[in-house]
Amino acid sequence: MATISLLPTRIQKLTSEIKEKEQGLAKLRKTEHKTFKAYIRARKKLSCKTRHDLQNPKVKKWYKIWMKSTDDLQALSTQLEREESELVSLKQQRAERIAADRSTFEAGLLRH
Repeated sequence: MATISLLPTRIQKLTSEIKEKEQGLAKLRKTEHKTFKAYIRARKKLSCKTRHDLQNPKVKKWYKIWMKSTDDLQALSTQLEREESELVSLKQQRAERIAADRSTFEAGLLRH
């Protein structure tokens, strides 16, 4: 078991890792939102076309945007899931360390 003086440092380190992970998740969510908006816009543009001739440059452009945004959304979804799982794991570790710190600190207080 770590000494009492080391636990707060470890808890601080976990807290800063959690903060970094949350900032990274916020950026990923923002990217996902922008990608989703591009997907919706491309989907609307394609659904407005009466003929879906991929030789037409405008249709081809929106089709490519639609396909790219679909692929990007799938990749972002997987990445978000992984990052959120890591964040939950970090928060659990911090909670465990806080509980251990509490019991150790409480025992130290009761001895004095």
